[in-house]
Formats: sequence, C-alpha cells, structure tokens
Amino acid sequence: MSRSSQTTDSLARSLDFGCILLAFAGASGIASLLSDVGLFTWPDVPGQSIKGWPTNYVILLIASLILWAVIATYTGVHKVDRIESAKHSYWRLTRALISWLGTTGAAIFFLKLQSVSRQFNLSFFILVSGLIFLRQIAERALTAHAAGRLRNLRSAIVIGPEDWSEWFIDILSTRRDWYGTIAYADLERVKAILNGDTNAETDLETEPAEVFILPGSADQKVIEEWTLRLLRQGRTVHVIPAMIDAQLFRQNLGDIAGVPTLTLETGNSSYLQDLIKRSADVTASIILLLLLSPLMGLLALLIKLISPGPIFFMQKRLGKCGVPFKMIKFRTMRSDAEAMLKGDSQLYRKYVENNFKLPEGEDLRVTRLGRILRATSLDELPQLINVLQGGMSLVGPRPIVPDELKKYGEYGSLLLMVKPGMTGNWQVNGRSRIVEYSERVKLDMEYVRDQSLAADLRILIRTVGAVARMDGAH
Repeated sequence: MSRSSQTTDSLARSLDFGCILLAFAGASGIASLLSDVGLFTWPDVPGQSIKGWPTNYVILLIASLILWAVIATYTGVHKVDRIESAKHSYWRLTRALISWLGTTGAAIFFLKLQSVSRQFNLSFFILVSGLIFLRQIAERALTAHAAGRLRNLRSAIVIGPEDWSEWFIDILSTRRDWYGTIAYADLERVKAILNGDTNAETDLETEPAEVFILPGSADQKVIEEWTLRLLRQGRTVHVIPAMIDAQLFRQNLGDIAGVPTLTLETGNSSYLQDLIKRSADVTASIILLLLLSPLMGLLALLIKLISPGPIFFMQKRLGKCGVPFKMIKFRTMRSDAEAMLKGDSQLYRKYVENNFKLPEGEDLRVTRLGRILRATSLDELPQLINVLQGGMSLVGPRPIVPDELKKYGEYGSLLLMVKPGMTGNWQVNGRSRIVEYSERVKLDMEYVRDQSLAADLRILIRTVGAVARMDGAH
C-alpha cells in the first residue's frame, strides 16, 4: 500500500472512531432527555463510575471501539486500493456493521453489562451505523471529485493481447474515480525484457503504477515470472482470470484448493422474496386503485367524449415463462391505430426499425389527449389491474410484444424468468430517449441480475422523479 493510501486508510479509521464517540455522546444525550421526563434512569451504583460515567457504559464504549477496529480490518472496509463499485463498497460496509452489532451484543452478554439500557444500545447502534455510512458516502464523493480534478492521482498499466487490452482499458477509463492515467504494455515487449533484451524499454520499469495482467494466450511461465517480478517491486498486481464480458451476470470470487475461481450466475430470487414481492404488489395495487379510482374514472370519461372507440387499449404481451397476457392501458390513439400501422408497409417497417415505436412527433395516430396522457404516464395506470391479476409486477423488465423477443437473442430466456413491470430500469433511465435496442436489452438484463426487494424500492423511488420530469415519455 502506498504512503498516500496508508494516510487515507488511517484517516478513515480515525473518522470511524470519531463517529463511534459522537454516537455514544448522542445516545447519552437522548438518554438524558428521556431521563428528564422519567423514561430513562442512569444506573446509580456507588463506587462504580469513571469520571462520573457508569462503569458498564464506559466498558461498552471501549469494547465497541476495539471490536470495530478488529472487524473493519478483517473485512477491509478501509482498504482504499480496492477497485469495486459503490454497490459492493456499501454492501461490504453493511456486512461489517452487522458483524460489529453482533459481536458488540455478544460482548454485552459475556461481560455481563446488564445495567446498560436496551434503549441506550438501540440509539447507540443506530447512530453509529448512520454516521459511518455518511462517512463512507462523503469519502466516495470526495474521492470522485478529487479524481476528476487531478487525473494523475492513480495510474495503471495493462499487460495483455492488444484487442483484449483495448477492451479492458475502455472499461477502466469509464470510471474517473479509479485511474487517471492508463497505459498499455505489449506482451512481446514483456517477454523480451524477461529474456534480457535491454532495448525493449517499457514504462513498467519506471512508472509507479498498478498493473493488470490479462494472461490470454501467453505462456504461463512468462506470466508467473512477470507477476513475481512486479510484486518484488512492491507493486499492486491484478490478474484477470479470463476475458469474458460478464457484466450482466452475478460474480462471486472464490477458490478451489487454492486456485482462484470466478463463478458466474444469473440473478435468481428466493421463494421468500417472490412471496414478499407478490404480497407487496397485491397490497400496493389495491391501495392505488382505490385512491386513484376518481382520477381514472375522469380520464375514462374524457377519452370516451374526445375520441370515438374503446376506453382501454389492450395488447398481447409476454409474461413470466413466456405466458401471454393482455396488457391494459388507457387508449391514447385512434381506435383504428393498429389497422393503420399494419396496413401501411412503409410505416410498419419504420415502426419496427425504430424499436417498435414511431419517432416522437411522427405518430399521427396519437390523439391530443393521448399526448398528454403519455407525457404524464397516466395512460399506464390501468396496468395496476395487470399487477393485481398477477400478469405484471410493480417493478420489472419492460413488457414486450412477442415479436420483440427475437431482439433479445439468447438473453430471451433470462428475460422470461421474471414478471414484466409497470416500471423498471428502462423507465428510470430515459425510456424512449434510448435509441439503441441493445441498450434496452442491457437495462433489462441488469434488472434480472440485480433483482431484489431493495433494488425494486430504489427503482420505485426513482420512478417518482422520472414521471415528475416527464423524462423520455412520448
């Protein structure tokens, strides 16, 4: 670890200790306020206090500081040289805090700190977790800001086949908070240096950078020799086990008899998660239908008065396991819209080429009221009925028509593993502004990969903002 990294590591540790002390003070303040109204009593044991503080509370503070130091070191929450996404960083911190809570609770039991109030413990634990999380958020924000201003804070050198290296360098370059300077070293030059060719100069001899090794088709002995040589120089070496674009799958790093193993999995939810999600879908859809029924009734009346034809537009979509269902929306087009589209071969071709949607402003089938309904997403309210019936969920991939499935290629089977949703990654990331269909596929596959109750909640929160901004709706 570099000196700057050690400094950052020490600063983060110190700040965490400060967070624990501040949380202890905050919990004490809450206890004192409750004491004033008779809801809390400090223990009064003669001869068992330190500077006026009850001994058991002082022991709790000391134990919590020591245990956090041990657990933070074991889990590596302060390791700044690690390359990982914000999601993994926060999940690592969450696991560390849960471990700290468990071990601190065990310490209270084994040290027989019975006089420590449960109310105090609850306040203390909540404040510590919140403050340390805020410290982590601020640290990542400041690191990203500094990396944006000083592009040479960290540098990297990639060794490997040229085509693979270019692909990997592009990945590293997309994250400004990782590396400012990224260089490439050709495998042949590396081999020449190992063979004693002094003319094969390379930045690896002088540049104090972290090194990424992409083995490719190189001889294993060459890779081993070069890795050991770089480690002897005190460098950080990252070995990429295989060049596979596995961004759309869950990844777990483990080992088999000491051999590093990268395990790739599709996103699967448990039976319990499915049960909770279905319960939430039913409850939320019933509540929303009851609350929004006056508005939906008014919209139905306006549609009937302004444009002849049915109130609802129903279209065949693919649900979980490929089971078709009729998706319900408020009608925003003329009643003969489908006949107009399929009766004009040129118009239909344009519709397909534009990812099954005509360009904004060019669809003459949309009524004046329909444009308003689409812009505000009010046309999608009847999909709550689909959610209640079980064909859709509140959150999920886009509900696609059968002809779209071929656009997903081999990913189609993954898409059909989950229910489509009223909202999802596509809706909160620009919707119709996303021109490339491959990007739509990627967003849906990312949802399948990351599906969880927490992810659904985040999408629902972001949906409120996207609807308010009318982002990409037409």
